[in-house]
Amino acid sequence: MIAANIMTVGLSTVSGGTTVREALRIFRDTGTSRIPVVDHGKRVIGAVTTAGILAAVFPAVNPAAVPFSRIFERFRECASKDVCDVMEMELMKVSPETPVSDIAALILNAGIRGVSDVMVVDGNGILLGVISAGDVIERLDEYAG
Repeated sequence: MIAANIMTVGLSTVSGGTTVREALRIFRDTGTSRIPVVDHGKRVIGAVTTAGILAAVFPAVNPAAVPFSRIFERFRECASKDVCDVMEMELMKVSPETPVSDIAALILNAGIRGVSDVMVVDGNGILLGVISAGDVIERLDEYAG
């Protein structure tokens, strides 16, 4: 089994020029917590996440240290930013031919960082799909069952 067999396709993506507020609407509409950021050629350049947005609002090591009176102001500032200002740039990427066992190893090794999505890209870096840890488990269950 390879990446192409288990990836999720037809994803919502955003590009530079999209505001964080617009990304928040996509999060609400899709129920996802990570949206790939692509350039005009559809190459993956990063991912905007709910955790990344939260970190932009609460940049302190201790979020409780941000005075309550500043939380909404910081959120408004963040919501007007470009997604490229808050996106993660370090992503796990694989080709469509990557064995699922290699993908599982990537996800397990990255688990310490809390990243559980793998971007499937072609030879030019163009986004083809995404694989989550849940996708791997679901396919294993289908084939084992």
